[in-house]
Amino acid sequence: MIMRDFLSFICVYYATVLGFCTMASIPLAVMILVLRLFAFSRSCFAREAVWGLMLPALFCGKMKWYFTTTMGLRFFYRWYELCVQQKAVAYAYIIGSMVLAFLFLYRRMKLKRFVKGLGLLEENRSGYTVKTAPKTTASFSTGCVRPVIVLPEDLGKEERRLILRHEETHIRLGHMWIQLFWELFRVLMWPNLLLHIGERYLKRDLEDVCDKVTIYRFGFDPVHYAEILLEDGKRMNPMEGMAPNSLQFTGNDGYKALKERLLRILTYSPYKRSHPVALAAGTAVVMIASIVTLKQGSYARYNPMEVSGIFSEEKREMLHLDEEAAIITFDEDRIYIDCGELKSRCPQILSETKDIYVTVGGYYKIPGMGGGSDLGRIDAKTIRENDGVIAIEKYNGMDFWNRIIRLL
Repeated sequence: MIMRDFLSFICVYYATVLGFCTMASIPLAVMILVLRLFAFSRSCFAREAVWGLMLPALFCGKMKWYFTTTMGLRFFYRWYELCVQQKAVAYAYIIGSMVLAFLFLYRRMKLKRFVKGLGLLEENRSGYTVKTAPKTTASFSTGCVRPVIVLPEDLGKEERRLILRHEETHIRLGHMWIQLFWELFRVLMWPNLLLHIGERYLKRDLEDVCDKVTIYRFGFDPVHYAEILLEDGKRMNPMEGMAPNSLQFTGNDGYKALKERLLRILTYSPYKRSHPVALAAGTAVVMIASIVTLKQGSYARYNPMEVSGIFSEEKREMLHLDEEAAIITFDEDRIYIDCGELKSRCPQILSETKDIYVTVGGYYKIPGMGGGSDLGRIDAKTIRENDGVIAIEKYNGMDFWNRIIRLL
Protein backbone atom coordinates (compact mmCIF):
# COMPACT_ATOMS: atom_id res chain seq x y z
CA MET A 1 0.00 0.00 0.00
CA ILE A 2 1.60 3.23 -1.14
CA MET A 3 1.24 6.57 0.62
CA ARG A 4 -1.49 7.84 -1.70
CA ASP A 5 -3.64 4.74 -1.20
CA PHE A 6 -3.05 4.96 2.54
CA LEU A 7 -4.28 8.57 2.73
CA SER A 8 -7.23 7.76 0.49
CA PHE A 9 -8.22 4.87 2.73
CA ILE A 10 -7.94 7.04 5.84
CA CYS A 11 -10.13 9.77 4.33
CA VAL A 12 -12.82 7.36 3.13
CA TYR A 13 -12.82 5.38 6.37
CA TYR A 14 -13.05 8.35 8.72
CA ALA A 15 -15.53 10.20 6.51
CA THR A 16 -17.75 7.10 6.57
CA VAL A 17 -17.51 6.65 10.34
CA LEU A 18 -17.95 10.35 11.14
CA GLY A 19 -20.81 10.56 8.65
CA PHE A 20 -22.59 7.80 10.56
CA CYS A 21 -21.92 9.73 13.79
CA THR A 22 -23.36 12.88 12.23
CA MET A 23 -26.51 11.09 11.13
CA ALA A 24 -26.96 9.67 14.63
CA SER A 25 -26.35 13.10 16.18
CA ILE A 26 -29.28 14.74 14.36
CA PRO A 27 -32.10 13.06 16.34
CA LEU A 28 -30.04 13.49 19.53
CA ALA A 29 -29.69 17.23 18.89
CA VAL A 30 -33.43 17.52 18.22
CA MET A 31 -34.17 15.66 21.46
CA ILE A 32 -31.81 17.90 23.44
CA LEU A 33 -33.36 21.11 22.11
CA VAL A 34 -36.90 19.83 22.72
CA LEU A 35 -36.16 18.61 26.26
CA ARG A 36 -34.46 21.84 27.34
CA LEU A 37 -37.31 23.90 25.91
CA PHE A 38 -40.23 21.94 27.36
CA ALA A 39 -39.50 19.17 29.87
CA PHE A 40 -36.58 20.90 31.62
CA SER A 41 -37.44 24.55 31.09
CA ARG A 42 -37.71 25.20 34.84
CA SER A 43 -34.51 23.44 35.91
CA CYS A 44 -31.22 24.96 34.79
CA PHE A 45 -29.32 21.94 36.14
CA ALA A 46 -31.42 19.54 34.05
CA ARG A 47 -30.98 21.75 30.98
CA GLU A 48 -27.21 21.64 31.41
CA ALA A 49 -27.19 17.86 31.99
CA VAL A 50 -29.24 17.07 28.90
CA TRP A 51 -26.45 18.37 26.64
CA GLY A 52 -24.41 15.36 27.74
CA LEU A 53 -26.65 13.18 25.58
CA MET A 54 -24.60 14.30 22.60
CA LEU A 55 -21.47 12.45 23.80
CA PRO A 56 -22.68 8.94 22.79
CA ALA A 57 -23.02 10.17 19.20
CA LEU A 58 -19.21 10.00 18.89
CA PHE A 59 -19.44 6.24 19.45
CA CYS A 60 -22.11 5.57 16.80
CA GLY A 61 -19.78 5.38 13.81
CA LYS A 62 -19.07 1.63 13.70
CA MET A 63 -22.30 0.04 14.82
CA LYS A 64 -23.06 -3.35 13.30
CA TRP A 65 -26.66 -2.21 13.04
CA TYR A 66 -25.86 -0.17 9.91
CA PHE A 67 -24.78 -3.30 8.02
CA THR A 68 -27.00 -6.01 9.48
CA THR A 69 -30.53 -4.59 9.68
CA THR A 70 -33.03 -3.61 7.03
CA MET A 71 -33.45 -0.09 8.43
CA GLY A 72 -29.70 0.39 8.75
CA LEU A 73 -29.12 -0.69 5.18
CA ARG A 74 -31.95 1.49 3.92
CA PHE A 75 -31.14 4.75 5.70
CA PHE A 76 -27.46 4.63 6.63
CA TYR A 77 -25.67 2.24 4.25
CA ARG A 78 -26.13 4.66 1.36
CA TRP A 79 -23.66 7.02 3.00
CA TYR A 80 -21.10 4.20 3.03
CA GLU A 81 -21.69 3.52 -0.67
CA LEU A 82 -21.41 7.22 -1.50
CA CYS A 83 -18.05 7.57 0.28
CA VAL A 84 -16.64 4.44 -1.34
CA GLN A 85 -17.91 5.09 -4.85
CA GLN A 86 -17.50 8.89 -4.86
CA LYS A 87 -14.31 9.49 -2.91
CA ALA A 88 -14.56 13.23 -3.58
CA VAL A 89 -17.46 13.27 -1.09
CA ALA A 90 -15.25 11.68 1.57
CA TYR A 91 -12.42 14.12 0.82
CA ALA A 92 -14.83 17.06 1.08
CA TYR A 93 -16.05 15.87 4.49
CA ILE A 94 -12.52 15.59 5.88
CA ILE A 95 -11.47 18.94 4.39
CA GLY A 96 -14.55 20.58 5.92
CA SER A 97 -13.57 19.26 9.37
CA MET A 98 -10.00 20.46 8.93
CA VAL A 99 -11.08 23.96 7.86
CA LEU A 100 -13.45 24.32 10.81
CA ALA A 101 -10.79 23.01 13.21
CA PHE A 102 -8.35 25.58 11.84
CA LEU A 103 -10.85 28.40 12.34
CA PHE A 104 -11.52 27.38 15.94
CA LEU A 105 -7.81 27.01 16.62
CA TYR A 106 -7.06 30.39 15.04
CA ARG A 107 -9.76 32.03 17.15
CA ARG A 108 -8.38 30.48 20.34
CA MET A 109 -4.80 31.45 19.48
CA LYS A 110 -5.89 35.02 18.76
CA LEU A 111 -7.66 35.15 22.12
CA LYS A 112 -4.57 33.70 23.83
CA ARG A 113 -2.39 36.44 22.32
CA PHE A 114 -4.89 39.08 23.45
CA VAL A 115 -4.92 37.74 27.03
CA LYS A 116 -1.13 37.34 27.11
CA GLY A 117 -0.71 41.04 26.42
CA LEU A 118 -2.88 42.08 29.39
CA GLY A 119 -1.49 43.10 32.77
CA LEU A 120 -1.95 41.11 35.97
CA LEU A 121 -4.41 42.26 38.60
CA GLU A 122 -2.35 43.68 41.48
CA GLU A 123 -4.66 42.67 44.33
CA ASN A 124 -5.46 39.14 43.27
CA ARG A 125 -7.11 37.06 45.98
CA SER A 126 -8.27 34.39 43.58
CA GLY A 127 -6.69 30.99 43.14
CA TYR A 128 -6.54 31.61 39.38
CA THR A 129 -4.58 34.04 37.24
CA VAL A 130 -6.52 37.29 36.91
CA LYS A 131 -5.75 39.96 34.34
CA THR A 132 -7.25 43.36 33.62
CA ALA A 133 -8.46 44.60 30.25
CA PRO A 134 -9.67 47.96 28.90
CA LYS A 135 -12.98 49.09 30.36
CA THR A 136 -14.73 48.39 27.05
CA THR A 137 -14.08 44.65 27.49
CA ALA A 138 -16.67 42.53 29.29
CA SER A 139 -15.35 40.01 31.81
CA PHE A 140 -14.66 36.45 30.70
CA SER A 141 -12.73 33.29 31.51
CA THR A 142 -10.57 31.32 29.12
CA GLY A 143 -8.30 28.31 29.14
CA CYS A 144 -8.93 24.71 30.21
CA VAL A 145 -5.59 23.58 31.65
CA ARG A 146 -4.42 26.97 32.98
CA PRO A 147 -7.54 29.12 33.28
CA VAL A 148 -7.26 32.90 33.17
CA ILE A 149 -9.92 35.36 34.29
CA VAL A 150 -10.10 38.75 32.56
CA LEU A 151 -11.83 41.66 34.28
CA PRO A 152 -12.42 45.25 33.11
CA GLU A 153 -9.98 47.64 34.74
CA ASP A 154 -12.65 50.12 35.91
CA LEU A 155 -14.56 47.77 38.21
CA GLY A 156 -15.22 48.81 41.79
CA LYS A 157 -14.19 46.59 44.68
CA GLU A 158 -17.62 45.01 45.20
CA GLU A 159 -18.23 44.61 41.46
CA ARG A 160 -14.84 42.96 41.04
CA ARG A 161 -15.51 40.56 43.89
CA LEU A 162 -18.88 39.48 42.52
CA ILE A 163 -17.77 39.04 38.90
CA LEU A 164 -14.59 37.29 40.01
CA ARG A 165 -16.65 34.76 41.97
CA HIS A 166 -18.88 34.29 38.93
CA GLU A 167 -15.94 33.51 36.66
CA GLU A 168 -14.37 31.22 39.27
CA THR A 169 -17.61 29.26 39.35
CA HIS A 170 -17.48 28.84 35.58
CA ILE A 171 -14.02 27.33 35.89
CA ARG A 172 -14.84 25.05 38.83
CA LEU A 173 -17.94 23.71 37.13
CA GLY A 174 -15.85 22.72 34.10
CA HIS A 175 -17.62 25.03 31.67
CA MET A 176 -14.40 25.73 29.76
CA TRP A 177 -14.09 21.99 29.07
CA ILE A 178 -17.75 21.67 28.10
CA GLN A 179 -17.39 24.40 25.49
CA LEU A 180 -14.18 22.81 24.21
CA PHE A 181 -15.93 19.47 23.77
CA TRP A 182 -18.82 21.15 22.00
CA GLU A 183 -16.35 22.66 19.54
CA LEU A 184 -15.00 19.15 19.01
CA PHE A 185 -18.50 17.91 18.21
CA ARG A 186 -18.94 20.74 15.73
CA VAL A 187 -15.64 19.91 14.01
CA LEU A 188 -16.18 16.16 13.74
CA MET A 189 -19.90 16.29 12.89
CA TRP A 190 -19.97 19.66 11.13
CA PRO A 191 -22.74 18.90 8.58
CA ASN A 192 -25.23 18.77 11.48
CA LEU A 193 -26.35 22.40 11.54
CA LEU A 194 -28.16 21.86 14.84
CA LEU A 195 -24.79 21.59 16.58
CA HIS A 196 -23.86 25.08 15.38
CA ILE A 197 -27.29 26.50 16.21
CA GLY A 198 -27.29 24.83 19.61
CA GLU A 199 -24.08 26.52 20.75
CA ARG A 200 -25.86 29.70 21.85
CA TYR A 201 -28.44 27.70 23.81
CA LEU A 202 -25.68 25.70 25.47
CA LYS A 203 -24.03 28.96 26.58
CA ARG A 204 -27.32 30.24 27.97
CA ASP A 205 -27.77 27.09 30.05
CA LEU A 206 -24.20 27.23 31.33
CA GLU A 207 -24.74 30.86 32.37
CA ASP A 208 -27.96 30.02 34.20
CA VAL A 209 -26.23 27.26 36.16
CA CYS A 210 -23.27 29.52 36.92
CA ASP A 211 -25.58 32.29 38.17
CA LYS A 212 -27.53 29.98 40.44
CA VAL A 213 -24.46 28.28 41.90
CA THR A 214 -22.64 31.58 42.43
CA ILE A 215 -25.57 33.14 44.30
CA TYR A 216 -25.98 29.96 46.36
CA ARG A 217 -22.30 29.57 47.29
CA PHE A 218 -21.55 33.17 48.18
CA GLY A 219 -24.94 34.38 49.40
CA PHE A 220 -25.22 37.28 46.97
CA ASP A 221 -28.41 39.27 46.82
CA PRO A 222 -30.04 38.36 43.45
CA VAL A 223 -31.06 41.99 42.71
CA HIS A 224 -27.57 43.33 43.38
CA TYR A 225 -26.07 40.43 41.43
CA ALA A 226 -28.28 41.15 38.41
CA GLU A 227 -27.46 44.88 38.49
CA ILE A 228 -23.71 44.27 38.41
CA LEU A 229 -23.94 41.71 35.62
CA LEU A 230 -26.08 44.13 33.61
CA GLU A 231 -23.44 46.85 33.95
CA ASP A 232 -20.76 44.39 32.91
CA GLY A 233 -22.81 43.33 29.92
CA LYS A 234 -23.12 46.89 28.63
CA ARG A 235 -19.43 46.89 27.73
CA MET A 236 -18.56 46.18 24.15
CA ASN A 237 -16.12 43.31 23.80
CA PRO A 238 -13.41 43.72 21.13
CA MET A 239 -12.91 39.93 21.24
CA GLU A 240 -16.55 39.26 20.41
CA GLY A 241 -17.21 35.76 19.17
CA MET A 242 -13.95 34.43 20.58
CA ALA A 243 -14.12 34.38 24.36
CA PRO A 244 -16.48 32.19 26.38
CA ASN A 245 -17.74 35.31 28.13
CA SER A 246 -20.19 35.30 30.99
CA LEU A 247 -22.24 37.75 28.95
CA GLN A 248 -20.95 36.94 25.50
CA PHE A 249 -24.44 36.79 24.02
CA THR A 250 -25.09 40.45 24.75
CA GLY A 251 -23.29 41.01 21.47
CA ASN A 252 -24.19 37.96 19.40
CA ASP A 253 -27.34 36.54 20.97
CA GLY A 254 -29.52 39.60 21.51
CA TYR A 255 -30.67 41.62 24.47
CA LYS A 256 -33.78 39.46 24.72
CA ALA A 257 -31.65 36.57 25.97
CA LEU A 258 -29.96 38.87 28.48
CA LYS A 259 -33.33 40.10 29.70
CA GLU A 260 -34.57 36.55 30.21
CA ARG A 261 -31.39 35.68 32.08
CA LEU A 262 -31.76 38.64 34.42
CA LEU A 263 -35.39 37.71 35.10
CA ARG A 264 -34.29 34.22 36.07
CA ILE A 265 -31.73 35.72 38.46
CA LEU A 266 -34.37 37.99 40.03
CA THR A 267 -36.67 35.00 40.59
CA TYR A 268 -33.87 32.95 42.15
CA SER A 269 -34.94 30.30 44.66
CA PRO A 270 -32.59 28.25 46.85
CA TYR A 271 -31.99 24.59 46.05
CA LYS A 272 -30.67 21.52 47.83
CA ARG A 273 -27.10 20.73 46.90
CA SER A 274 -27.93 17.04 46.69
CA HIS A 275 -30.22 17.64 43.68
CA PRO A 276 -27.60 18.78 41.13
CA VAL A 277 -25.12 16.23 42.50
CA ALA A 278 -27.63 13.41 42.02
CA LEU A 279 -28.51 14.73 38.56
CA ALA A 280 -24.84 14.85 37.54
CA ALA A 281 -24.28 11.30 38.80
CA GLY A 282 -27.38 10.05 36.99
CA THR A 283 -26.31 11.73 33.77
CA ALA A 284 -22.85 10.16 34.03
CA VAL A 285 -24.40 6.71 34.54
CA VAL A 286 -26.66 7.13 31.51
CA MET A 287 -23.79 8.31 29.30
CA ILE A 288 -21.44 5.52 30.40
CA ALA A 289 -24.15 2.87 29.96
CA SER A 290 -24.97 4.23 26.50
CA ILE A 291 -21.33 4.24 25.43
CA VAL A 292 -20.73 0.71 26.73
CA THR A 293 -23.85 -0.54 24.93
CA LEU A 294 -22.79 1.14 21.68
CA LYS A 295 -19.26 -0.29 21.93
CA GLN A 296 -20.62 -3.78 22.47
CA GLY A 297 -22.77 -3.45 19.36
CA SER A 298 -19.97 -2.04 17.21
CA TYR A 299 -17.11 -3.48 15.22
CA ALA A 300 -13.78 -3.67 17.01
CA ARG A 301 -10.77 -1.55 16.06
CA TYR A 302 -9.94 -4.31 13.59
CA ASN A 303 -11.63 -7.63 12.92
CA PRO A 304 -10.17 -10.84 11.44
CA MET A 305 -11.14 -11.49 7.85
CA GLU A 306 -12.90 -14.85 7.70
CA VAL A 307 -13.39 -14.91 3.93
CA SER A 308 -10.84 -16.07 1.35
CA GLY A 309 -10.97 -14.80 -2.21
CA ILE A 310 -10.14 -15.91 -5.76
CA PHE A 311 -8.96 -12.96 -7.90
CA SER A 312 -8.53 -12.96 -11.68
CA GLU A 313 -5.50 -11.13 -13.06
CA GLU A 314 -7.03 -11.29 -16.53
CA LYS A 315 -10.43 -9.79 -15.60
CA ARG A 316 -9.09 -7.69 -12.70
CA GLU A 317 -11.99 -8.74 -10.51
CA MET A 318 -12.90 -11.11 -7.70
CA LEU A 319 -14.21 -14.37 -9.09
CA HIS A 320 -15.32 -16.05 -5.90
CA LEU A 321 -15.46 -15.52 -2.12
CA ASP A 322 -14.95 -18.65 -0.06
CA GLU A 323 -16.97 -17.91 3.07
CA GLU A 324 -17.16 -21.53 4.25
CA ALA A 325 -13.47 -22.47 3.80
CA ALA A 326 -14.68 -25.18 1.42
CA ILE A 327 -12.06 -24.35 -1.24
CA ILE A 328 -9.17 -22.64 0.54
CA THR A 329 -7.37 -23.39 3.80
CA PHE A 330 -3.98 -22.15 4.98
CA ASP A 331 -1.32 -22.35 7.64
CA GLU A 332 1.65 -20.13 8.50
CA ASP A 333 3.59 -20.86 5.30
CA ARG A 334 1.25 -22.21 2.64
CA ILE A 335 -2.18 -21.91 1.08
CA TYR A 336 -4.08 -25.08 0.13
CA ILE A 337 -6.53 -25.04 -2.77
CA ASP A 338 -9.04 -27.80 -3.51
CA CYS A 339 -9.03 -27.53 -7.32
CA GLY A 340 -12.01 -29.84 -7.80
CA GLU A 341 -14.17 -27.92 -5.39
CA LEU A 342 -13.01 -24.61 -6.92
CA LYS A 343 -14.02 -25.69 -10.43
CA SER A 344 -17.34 -26.94 -9.10
CA ARG A 345 -18.23 -23.74 -7.24
CA CYS A 346 -16.58 -21.32 -9.69
CA PRO A 347 -16.87 -22.76 -13.24
CA GLN A 348 -15.61 -19.55 -14.86
CA ILE A 349 -12.17 -20.37 -13.55
CA LEU A 350 -11.83 -22.78 -16.49
CA SER A 351 -11.78 -19.89 -18.98
CA GLU A 352 -8.92 -18.07 -17.26
CA THR A 353 -5.58 -17.92 -19.08
CA LYS A 354 -3.42 -15.83 -16.75
CA ASP A 355 -2.42 -16.16 -13.10
CA ILE A 356 -4.98 -16.54 -10.34
CA TYR A 357 -4.39 -14.77 -7.01
CA VAL A 358 -5.68 -16.16 -3.74
CA THR A 359 -6.21 -13.92 -0.69
CA VAL A 360 -6.48 -15.31 2.83
CA GLY A 361 -6.70 -13.76 6.29
CA GLY A 362 -6.27 -10.04 6.80
CA TYR A 363 -8.52 -7.64 8.69
CA TYR A 364 -11.40 -5.26 8.18
CA LYS A 365 -12.28 -2.08 10.09
CA ILE A 366 -15.90 -2.11 8.97
CA PRO A 367 -17.32 -4.42 6.30
CA GLY A 368 -15.70 -3.66 2.95
CA MET A 369 -12.87 -1.59 4.42
CA GLY A 370 -9.72 -3.45 5.34
CA GLY A 371 -6.67 -5.16 3.92
CA GLY A 372 -3.51 -6.92 5.00
CA SER A 373 -4.57 -10.21 3.42
CA ASP A 374 -1.86 -12.76 2.73
CA LEU A 375 -1.45 -13.59 -0.92
CA GLY A 376 -0.78 -16.62 -3.05
CA ARG A 377 -0.39 -16.99 -6.82
CA ILE A 378 -1.05 -19.93 -9.11
CA ASP A 379 -1.24 -20.48 -12.86
CA ALA A 380 -4.80 -21.00 -14.14
CA LYS A 381 -3.54 -23.98 -16.19
CA THR A 382 -2.45 -25.76 -13.00
CA ILE A 383 -6.00 -25.47 -11.63
CA ARG A 384 -7.52 -26.87 -14.85
CA GLU A 385 -5.19 -29.86 -14.82
CA ASN A 386 -5.76 -30.82 -11.15
CA ASP A 387 -8.76 -32.02 -9.18
CA GLY A 388 -7.10 -32.58 -5.82
CA VAL A 389 -5.60 -30.28 -3.21
CA ILE A 390 -2.49 -28.35 -4.17
CA ALA A 391 -0.26 -26.16 -1.99
CA ILE A 392 1.17 -22.79 -2.98
CA GLU A 393 3.52 -20.41 -1.18
CA LYS A 394 1.94 -17.71 0.98
CA TYR A 395 3.23 -14.11 0.93
CA ASN A 396 2.64 -11.77 3.88
CA GLY A 397 0.31 -8.89 2.98
CA MET A 398 0.66 -6.98 6.25
CA ASP A 399 2.91 -4.09 5.25
CA PHE A 400 3.84 -0.96 7.22
CA TRP A 401 0.78 1.04 6.13
CA ASN A 402 -1.65 -1.76 6.97
CA ARG A 403 -0.17 -2.04 10.43
CA ILE A 404 -0.84 1.66 11.01
CA ILE A 405 -4.41 1.39 9.68
CA ARG A 406 -5.13 -1.65 11.84
CA LEU A 407 -4.08 0.24 14.96
CA LEU A 408 -6.04 3.43 14.21
